[in-house]
Amino acid sequence: MKDILALFYNRFQSPAFDTPEMEKDYWDWNDQNKFAQRKIFLFLAIITLAMIGFLDVIMARDSAPALLTVRLITVSVLTAIFIRFQSDSTPEQRDWYIFLFGMTAAVSITITTIIAPRPAADFYPFLLSSTMVFGSALVVPRFSTLTRMCIGGNCIYWPTVYFSQTSLAAIYANAFVMTVTTLSVVVGAFAREQLEREQKLFRDRLAETREEAIVARDNAVHANQAKSHLLANVSHELRTPMNAILGFSEMMKHQIFGPIHQEQYREYVKDIHFAGSLLQANINDLLDVSRLEVNKMNWTDEWSPITEIFENTVNTCRRDVTAAKIHLKQDLHDRNIAIHCDPERTAQILINLVTNAVKFSAAGSEITISSSTNDTFTELTVTDQGCGIAPEHIEEIIEPFCQVASNSMTTQKGGMGLGLSIVKGLVEKLEGHLAIESEVGRGTKVSVKIPAHRIANLNRQVA
Repeated sequence: MKDILALFYNRFQSPAFDTPEMEKDYWDWNDQNKFAQRKIFLFLAIITLAMIGFLDVIMARDSAPALLTVRLITVSVLTAIFIRFQSDSTPEQRDWYIFLFGMTAAVSITITTIIAPRPAADFYPFLLSSTMVFGSALVVPRFSTLTRMCIGGNCIYWPTVYFSQTSLAAIYANAFVMTVTTLSVVVGAFAREQLEREQKLFRDRLAETREEAIVARDNAVHANQAKSHLLANVSHELRTPMNAILGFSEMMKHQIFGPIHQEQYREYVKDIHFAGSLLQANINDLLDVSRLEVNKMNWTDEWSPITEIFENTVNTCRRDVTAAKIHLKQDLHDRNIAIHCDPERTAQILINLVTNAVKFSAAGSEITISSSTNDTFTELTVTDQGCGIAPEHIEEIIEPFCQVASNSMTTQKGGMGLGLSIVKGLVEKLEGHLAIESEVGRGTKVSVKIPAHRIANLNRQVA
């Protein structure tokens, strides 16, 4: 009981809606959702009251004509109210029509109770309780409307019931039923309306949150696209002067137009060329990342022998591997296959993987690039004996600009953290799958699985 009273107190002290506009929006939503249901059950109520006329004939005998007259007038008035209810009225007006409908039914039941002889008079009073239950459960009016209907029904019935031919036992029984019914439907209507208000608030807030999330997502997408376009443009603009720096420093390093007599200058030229080459590689990586993100990566599919792809990889990586004093090993399971791919970009996948392996491998260790083929896919693998990476960091290193400093070797290597991100994007262009297995201190194995429909045997005609 305390909780029920607290609900009433909170309802009237702390309205569910902060503004009249929100309140009106709720009632418009309530009316729209329940209009069809209310219309159906109001119509059924008219039919039910009309059908009770058969009981008048059977049980009322001599009073049947008067009862039928009251019934006819009641049905006519209720029909008129029902027609107005269906018209282009506002939710507030429709709620008043429901109230008038209920009061008309209550007056009709009270009059028939007074007119009818026993035993019919003993049964009619219970119709009023049924009307309350009917209105609450099926027509579902507002809490305030249902409360007025219950109070109005009791005020109409009790002052007049003592003038009827109803037995005292029937009056007592009906008093109990009406009391329980009135309390039940009023409390139930209040709880239902509170719940509906909370649900409407929740839906509104959820819709607002969803709209905000959509806007935030669109803004993030636009921002990411703008970033990618900016990177692409900036990278392109930087490459032109960088080509000049590399070209002139290359000429000076080889002393094409004459000797450079100062040894210190010759060292400076080598440093300039090395720094320029490193910067150009970073610019190319930035350009590749931005192109992959906006799906503008240059890609031309053609049938390319796997031996050529491996040869290009080894030739490109030979200088870095030699300088790091690492042995690069090849292991091709089947040399007679071709891949439907962009050969330069596919070689770039292996070059990035080998370069990454060189970066994190100690001198004297071994790096193996291999291939294997089955009926489902061809797998290209780069395996090293380097420092490895903890399993929980594997997903992170695939993301752009992500670097995991797990030991002294990784912290000293630097780089922009774009190599594996580019590999992932290129593998997706191949419709393949990238997998990384690693163990700290034991090394790393990176596999690229290319689907079978991109693989052909060179001994057969390649379409």
